[in-house]
Amino acid sequence: MSKKNFSGGIDSLFQNSKIESNITIEEKIEDKTSSYSRTTIIVNNETYEKVKAIAYWQRKSVKDIIERAFDLVLSEIPNDKLIEIINFYKQNNS
Repeated sequence: MSKKNFSGGIDSLFQNSKIESNITIEEKIEDKTSSYSRTTIIVNNETYEKVKAIAYWQRKSVKDIIERAFDLVLSEIPNDKLIEIINFYKQNNS
């Protein structure tokens, strides 16, 4: 069995975790600069469990999965029609 080299001191044991924590902080800062709205939605319990399972499986947040689902629904509507719908909505809900 070979001997371990502990000449780096105790700080060398925690060096990798410091790098990982810096990455996490940078990712959180990026999220705060994006424009998001917080809302409450009502979802069937079975649907929500499926979304949470998919998020876990893909190692993503529930927010990311729901945002992707919204994007898929919005992609079904042609852009010119979507602009018309948004303008109509803004005129009638101001």
